[in-house]
Amino acid sequence: MRNSIFILTIAAALLIAGCGPEVEPEQAKFEVAPATLEQPAAGGQASFTVLSTAEDWMARVDKDWIKLLTVTAKASPDAVTVKLIASENTTVEARSATITVSTMSGAKKTVTVAQGAGSGAVAGKGISTADELLAFAKAFNSGAGISAYKVDGEVKLMCDIDASSIKEWVPIGTKDIPFGETFNGGGHTIRNVAWTVDTDKYPFAGLIGYAKNAKVKNLTFGSEGSKVTVGGSGNFVGGIAGYAEVTTLTKVTNNATLSMAAGKNTTCIGGICGQAAQGTVMGDEKSKAQGCVNNGDLLVAFACHEGGLAGRCDGKIMNCTNNGAVLGKYAADGTCGPAWGCSYISKANIFTTNFGYGHVGDYDACKASPKSARAAVHATATVYPTANYDLTINTVDWTQDTYYDWETVEEKQLHAGVKYAHYNFTGMTRHMHVLEIDLSNPSVQLTTAFADECIPNPNGNGNSNNGKNIRETLSDVCNRRRSEGQNIIAGVNSGFFDSNDGIARGYHVEECEPVYVNNPDVSGTLGNHVWGITVFTDGTASCGKKALNAALEAAGKSYKICSVNDTILRHVSAKYAVNMYTSRYKQYPHPEKKTLTNALAANALYMVAEYTSDPVKVNAGWAEATVKSFHDGTGTKLTTLPYITSSKQVGFAISGTTASEILASVKVGDTIRLKVDMTIDGVAKPIFTQNSSMYKLMTDGEDGSNTPGSSASLYSVYDPMTFPVVSPDAKKVWLVEIDGRQVGYSIGVKGYEMYRIAKKLGGWNITRLDGGGSSCMWVYDSSRNAGGIVNRPSDAKGERSCLNYLLVRLK
Repeated sequence: MRNSIFILTIAAALLIAGCGPEVEPEQAKFEVAPATLEQPAAGGQASFTVLSTAEDWMARVDKDWIKLLTVTAKASPDAVTVKLIASENTTVEARSATITVSTMSGAKKTVTVAQGAGSGAVAGKGISTADELLAFAKAFNSGAGISAYKVDGEVKLMCDIDASSIKEWVPIGTKDIPFGETFNGGGHTIRNVAWTVDTDKYPFAGLIGYAKNAKVKNLTFGSEGSKVTVGGSGNFVGGIAGYAEVTTLTKVTNNATLSMAAGKNTTCIGGICGQAAQGTVMGDEKSKAQGCVNNGDLLVAFACHEGGLAGRCDGKIMNCTNNGAVLGKYAADGTCGPAWGCSYISKANIFTTNFGYGHVGDYDACKASPKSARAAVHATATVYPTANYDLTINTVDWTQDTYYDWETVEEKQLHAGVKYAHYNFTGMTRHMHVLEIDLSNPSVQLTTAFADECIPNPNGNGNSNNGKNIRETLSDVCNRRRSEGQNIIAGVNSGFFDSNDGIARGYHVEECEPVYVNNPDVSGTLGNHVWGITVFTDGTASCGKKALNAALEAAGKSYKICSVNDTILRHVSAKYAVNMYTSRYKQYPHPEKKTLTNALAANALYMVAEYTSDPVKVNAGWAEATVKSFHDGTGTKLTTLPYITSSKQVGFAISGTTASEILASVKVGDTIRLKVDMTIDGVAKPIFTQNSSMYKLMTDGEDGSNTPGSSASLYSVYDPMTFPVVSPDAKKVWLVEIDGRQVGYSIGVKGYEMYRIAKKLGGWNITRLDGGGSSCMWVYDSSRNAGGIVNRPSDAKGERSCLNYLLVRLK
């Protein structure tokens, strides 16, 4: 075009100057040659040339049995070669097609392709030998007919194939002629693979090089010891397919090691696919049995996109498994390197429900023994961008010790018997905070506390918890108790509770005194809360099951105490006739909000007594008290209810015939006795602290994480969690808090992981406390003369108002 403009400009200048004859502009050449192409019935490749010195052009064909590999070109004085492929003519009729080449101004030239008649439909026999496999690859890439290799419309292996005779492989399909058929392995294996493939010659390298609109299924590539050695500078390399676009791969397995010594960092190499491009689906959404499996090792001596399943994923990979070792190098900028899944995952939610059971490591360090590399963890599922990998919907082998590797972020000794540590897991996004408490140290106590020192302690919030809501937080309790003279140095959230009504799910013992016991109807339905973290006065601890035996003795007769400070006090119950309450049972737990009350039933008999001994303690025998008053609402309802304000007093709400019996036999001034006994796994000894918990996930060093059952959230959901761990000698307790529900920072924990973490810490028994948004840990910093929350609570509004807490106190 530039030449034409230049000639016209010179001619015009000559005419104007009057110094020469008029010159005709050169006409643009537009030719095609030859005008006719002859093709055999078997089909194949052919070509013609287009010459156009003036205009851009395009080519179109009127029959679908012709595929043009070049369809447009820019204007050029040079001839352009147009390649085409004619498919096999399986009919008994000759046929023809017309290719029309048009310039932008509308000029047209045509090429006629004439193909001879075939002998009728070819009865395909599939592929049964290595020679036939290689012949099929060459035939397909040349555009020749492949009907002989098909059965029922699919390219099909008819038996296992011994491929040992093949030395250099020709990948099936190229970018110009992509494989777009169904390749059905028929459940067979291509065995004894010892191939080389040159990526400078075949930039798309795999059993299939370039797949587009294809299906690959029911195929195993390679047997034990099989290996593909990849040469050249690299591009797209896979055990099954180098590059797959709009392609499905189901129930395919690669057993061959892929080895590549040098290449570009843009290379994509994968056990199944080098690149699973857009529209490609590897595996099946619902069935692991239909997924793809890589058992082969990847040994790559340079940094590139390298993955056990695919080097790069732009399509979708689901229910696929990598068992191979993936060895390579990481790029300095962190954008590529070895991964058990995919080195590069282009967007979220495209790599789901996959399984990483292999190894990932450095090529130089581990090439002599690939299985010596670190076992696959979530952190090695992908390289970049890590945000597109969701560890909650993918699985690695969490039985491996390396899964529980962590590094220390912070560690400090709070006291000779108390250490705090903050750990970051190296195999996943998980942060853990641990208090290690030596109960044998006489100056250390593990005590407990109710928020605002009362129970029940309602929030009246419909159990909609987020951040602080009326009742004290852990920080509030720790700071208040320090201001009252207690040397609190650390604490965690504790037992489960109903936030709206402010009642605990299980028993609670504080400094030997029974502060809360729920009534038998409730405790009987809370079978998952029969365990507890218990600290005895002898400096030992337990995670065992609780069993209660509490009694009131009056006028020579013993009555069962059914509850302590429980909401059953709001109404009478003939079934549970005697219920104890103390000064912790406050009418207005939050005086500033009189709408929140702890009611006493107006139609019960109340007996109020004052201790003549110490208040009753758990497993410490009988405590004595003198009856100070009766308040009888069994006839006429009471208008003034006998709340207790002194810790030296104790009250009993009595109903049914028991009320009549006590009124008839007991009078003011009489002495009564009461006791609260409790066994922990059958052992009865004085208890200093107890908070009810949920499940026992480790018993005497053995895994008990299946206790909740597979339907429990501990089995299936990663959650923030707080849990106590007890040592084999029962003299050490670890209070563990793990953050969760924070993508990119900390994912949370499941039950089995809690068991393994406890085991690594040195634990022997473990139970769990409340989790979720309640999970928090407070630590006092003596250098700042202040304490604070050290973890990151998951509630959007921060630290939550819980009901009860475990505190570390120095005497």
